[in-house]
Amino acid sequence: MINLLSYLIFNPTAEQIVVALTILRVSIGAITAILGIPKMGGLEVWQNLGTMFMGPLGIHFLPVLWGFLGFASQFFGGIALTLGFGTRFASFALVIMMVIAVLWHLKRGDSFTVYSFPLSLIFVYLTFMIIGSGPYSLESYLLTR
Repeated sequence: MINLLSYLIFNPTAEQIVVALTILRVSIGAITAILGIPKMGGLEVWQNLGTMFMGPLGIHFLPVLWGFLGFASQFFGGIALTLGFGTRFASFALVIMMVIAVLWHLKRGDSFTVYSFPLSLIFVYLTFMIIGSGPYSLESYLLTR
């Protein structure tokens, strides 16, 4: 009982922080990649995505490109986060995608409860832009060989 109480009261060790951030990176990366799977559809899907998300923001050119970039950011960025490879680059792309999602929801007049998830993800991805992959990652493994 004393050990549980001390665990709840005292600050975590550096190793506990690393493990917690690894769990967050892997889980958020996997969720992000899974949410990107439906966007994998091809030209017609990317056309619709690009038109739907960028149109309300006043961007009406190259909708297939915008749709593809949305899919690639989410699917491949999620995989990159999960593996811990290219984490800062992937996180940057995902921050941009989530900013666009929040702006899209605001433009539509959606309530905070609707856009709070992509807004929250902005801060999660910003965290990984700052701290990178950490020691339990493919990047770390490849760089220490």
